[in-house]
Amino acid sequence: VRRKLTDTKEARRAELIKENEKIEDEDERKTGEEITNALERERNFGQLEWDPDGRRLWLVYRGDLMVMNAFAPEGELPATEKILRTGNWVGDIKFSRDGAMLGISLASEIWIRNQKNGALIQLTTDARGGLSNHGLEWSRSGRYIGFYQYEGRNLRTSFMIDYISVNANPVSLTRPRPGDSIGKTRFGTIDLETDEAGKPKVTMLKTGDSEEIYGGRMVWAPDADRLLIAMISKNTETMSVWEAVDFESGDCAKLFEHTDEAWFNDAYFELFWGPAPDSFLTCLEITDWSHVYQVDFAERLAAEKERIKKEKEKAEAEKAGEGAPESNANPSAIPTAPQENEVEKADENGADANGELETESAPESKTAAPEEKFPKPVQITFGEYEVTWMQALDDRRTAYIVTTEDGPYYRTVQKLDVPSRGKKRVTNKPGFWSFGGSWGEGIRISDAQNAAVLFGSDFGSPAALYSVNLERGNPHLMLDARPPSWRQWRWVFPEQVSYLNREHPGRVYSLLFLPSYHQDGDKRPVIVHIHGAGYTQDVTARHAWFDAFYTYLADTLGYAVLVVDYRGSSGYGRVWRTEVAGRLGWLEDSDARAGVDYLNRSGIADMDKLGIWGWSYGGFQTNMSMFISPDFWKAGVAMAAVNDWANYNHWYVTQRLDDPKDNKDAYKKSSPITHSEGLEGELLMIHGILDNNVLAQDFMQLSAKLINENKRFDMFAFPEDGHGIYSDKRMVYLMQLVADYFEDKFGKGPGA
Repeated sequence: VRRKLTDTKEARRAELIKENEKIEDEDERKTGEEITNALERERNFGQLEWDPDGRRLWLVYRGDLMVMNAFAPEGELPATEKILRTGNWVGDIKFSRDGAMLGISLASEIWIRNQKNGALIQLTTDARGGLSNHGLEWSRSGRYIGFYQYEGRNLRTSFMIDYISVNANPVSLTRPRPGDSIGKTRFGTIDLETDEAGKPKVTMLKTGDSEEIYGGRMVWAPDADRLLIAMISKNTETMSVWEAVDFESGDCAKLFEHTDEAWFNDAYFELFWGPAPDSFLTCLEITDWSHVYQVDFAERLAAEKERIKKEKEKAEAEKAGEGAPESNANPSAIPTAPQENEVEKADENGADANGELETESAPESKTAAPEEKFPKPVQITFGEYEVTWMQALDDRRTAYIVTTEDGPYYRTVQKLDVPSRGKKRVTNKPGFWSFGGSWGEGIRISDAQNAAVLFGSDFGSPAALYSVNLERGNPHLMLDARPPSWRQWRWVFPEQVSYLNREHPGRVYSLLFLPSYHQDGDKRPVIVHIHGAGYTQDVTARHAWFDAFYTYLADTLGYAVLVVDYRGSSGYGRVWRTEVAGRLGWLEDSDARAGVDYLNRSGIADMDKLGIWGWSYGGFQTNMSMFISPDFWKAGVAMAAVNDWANYNHWYVTQRLDDPKDNKDAYKKSSPITHSEGLEGELLMIHGILDNNVLAQDFMQLSAKLINENKRFDMFAFPEDGHGIYSDKRMVYLMQLVADYFEDKFGKGPGA
């Protein structure tokens, strides 16, 4: 049974109408449509979390903490109680395992609420000047909380302009660009049973010298108060795993490290405690395919604990000797050369970038640091397919995984017994089984860990909600969201096709949309769609969010639409993922052109009417292809395109192009703005002015360069929108804009 729990939109509309009516000057009052637009731009709901009692639902509404009894009498909306009025925004709603305490983050600090008496206790107190605490995780016993701390002082600030506001307000955002400082990330624990001056003890963990890292995971053991921490290096190449071995001192043992010379694949990264007491499970691409691995770290942990013990003993001995009188020193002692293992500490002003002391007498050769020996990962799943998601249960031996074992178009959910490496299917038919629609993969497992909900989709069937008994498998349909009119619409369902790219050898998987009235010999305009994100996948057996648009282009306009999983897409292994490094846009363009050549050989393509379009990374690729292959592509539409990778965020770009100080040529080669002189065809560029992902700066900079090069092109701005489109009405407007542009350039195809 599906029931409505909130009616906040209409309540909020009523509030805005009342506020609007109080404005004395009628000319300054908003119209009904302006109030609707204001509603669309507001941030309303935040996190949803079930109470351990299974009946109450905790949620964030307009920043405040609320709770409701989700099981009101049928036909009634449940009463919602405001627990905390913040004036800020509550995040990280998480219960201790026994449900006695509720943890939240608020105003960049960690708090807990005693659920019995409602008392609210602030645990951290140092958030100021760019420092924030967030991401809390409860230990098994509820005694400890793990959290992340981020310090972002003196980071680069960029600006957007909200032209819709009365004063055209500047909107600032902090985002490091390639080569910038990324701030400092630390990990901490809070001991709720340790009382120092009436406060729980907060300890920052010692996880190596570098704090310019990306925090990956904090994972408490399901059966003990033990904490694993995973992090990724600033250059995005190395993932390391640590254990906090002393919550009092913050000492941590480095257990494991894995480096990928391209970049570590964080998209499939998971971390769970494994079957052995001292082991963990993760996904790695050691064999070119993402698979489950077990790492047994007992020996490494023992060695690390011994090292930490000796370092403490040495420090205590040195401290004990600090008070010795100066007369005990030998004035005639001659300084000796540093021993091989001695670490020389240079003053900050006298050290070079690598931390080496700069003196004329410094030796040219350096003794290499001894190579650290880490445990070897043991592979648990095998084959030429990807494990794209994993969740291990509290028994530490059972995991559920999502794989491409049925082929790259499909996702299947399987139960994995880690010790025996045996697998059993949970989903019993081909399709795209996942949780989270087009962006997320996986399933939601119940607290009892015996049942789950998941989404299942196939061509022509949008993601429907299924329930499954994890022991028996065979999902059952819970909710099909298709309206009654769905089957009355004239859908065009795609054909799965693949072809060889001979220019840059590789098999490219695609979806081909053709109108139902297509006849052999019909030469059709071709529109190639380039998906966003770079590392994601559009060519899957599911009903995707753009399928309605593909149907319109194919059925109404009579086009052939080719959706391409170009080089760099997910689901095809590490080589396919990383081959684009250092040369973004070139292999992708080749894969797209090879698809058109395939359609030409099949007698489908009108080679005088070839279009390309995409959003985000797809927009980048559209501009790139229009500039570097001007004799091939006749028209393109680029939405929200990155045009200079030096403007984008450090994380994504460093993965693919390295630091600009080390690889400046890769940035030039991979940025459309470098190649803009090549434009010959028809180009429409579209951007949201409030885009905080790909700033409108990229849109403006490329436009200015094209104008100065006397190139003819079209441009369109959405002043109220960001990287996505916020309203259904404006989304339809956008898609009609794109379709009309191609129709204006190519006309309609045969039989349309």
